[in-house]
Amino acid sequence: MKKSKKSISAAANVGSEIVRLEFPAWVAEDRELLQRSIAITLSQAQKE
Repeated sequence: MKKSKKSISAAANVGSEIVRLEFPAWVAEDRELLQRSIAITLSQAQKE
């Protein structure tokens, strides 16, 4: 399977900051992997 070199980006408001998310297209094509990646990234960006 050839993996695409394209990327997908988005922004998320995590309270007092805006976080820019960028993932390879092959991550975005796998819904479960994308959801896990977003959850991990946002949990790291949120301040306690």
